[in-house]
Amino acid sequence: MKVTIQAVEERRDNVEKMLHDLGDSVDVEVYYDTRRISPLDSFVRMLDIPFSGYRLHLQDDVIIPKRFVEYFPVIESDMSEMDCKVLSVFAPNRKDIHEAADRGEKYIVFKNFLWLQATVFSDDAVKDMKQYYSEKTAAGEEVGEGKHDDCFVQEYMKSYGEKAYVHIPSLVQHNVFMGSVMSHSNSKHRMSKIYDPNFISQYLENNKEG
Repeated sequence: MKVTIQAVEERRDNVEKMLHDLGDSVDVEVYYDTRRISPLDSFVRMLDIPFSGYRLHLQDDVIIPKRFVEYFPVIESDMSEMDCKVLSVFAPNRKDIHEAADRGEKYIVFKNFLWLQATVFSDDAVKDMKQYYSEKTAAGEEVGEGKHDDCFVQEYMKSYGEKAYVHIPSLVQHNVFMGSVMSHSNSKHRMSKIYDPNFISQYLENNKEG
């Protein structure tokens, strides 16, 4: 799985920590937004980053758990089995997500508004987003309210009849203590309450062969 990180210069220290935690075995490309036009502008430019199969899109304020990369084959296998093109591995604080966690569910449809802290896209999803963006802009139509990458992804999914899913529990955490580019006043509420830093290690131990 290809990993891409959408970043700004002032968060370089956290990006370096993310790279360290991901390790050397994974193919990672960091896109530093030097244009600073909008999150949508950098997101669309990142759609041209070459990959095959699946791409994990990370924002630069994510906390990576131990052995994260070792869980990638599980994600890819599950997405292929579910015919899922868009999967969030960050689980925000929503009632339906928490209720699904209480029921022991692993995946549910991500209703309403998709967050992009940590999202896996299939190559078909990326191709479709590029086509959607090209067609809309060629027609002089605004996408993503002109600046929002999450709105753009939501619009693409609605237009193509796609559903996003969310992994339970949250596989990564939102690092809200480094300051928000968007200056959210409710930063602590943007941390996942169902993030389990030991989930992956425990899963791998319980499912190792032999």
